[in-house]
Amino acid sequence: MSHDPDKPDFGFLWFSLLLTIIGLALLMVMGGVGCQEVCS
Repeated sequence: MSHDPDKPDFGFLWFSLLLTIIGLALLMVMGGVGCQEVCS
């Protein structure tokens, strides 16, 4: 199980997954703040 230089799919997968999670978290926080501002 050595690191293949022509197979950087795993690293890219983790990077995209992390970006997706961060984006979703930001969206939820922004949406929550926006809802709080609108509801109150």
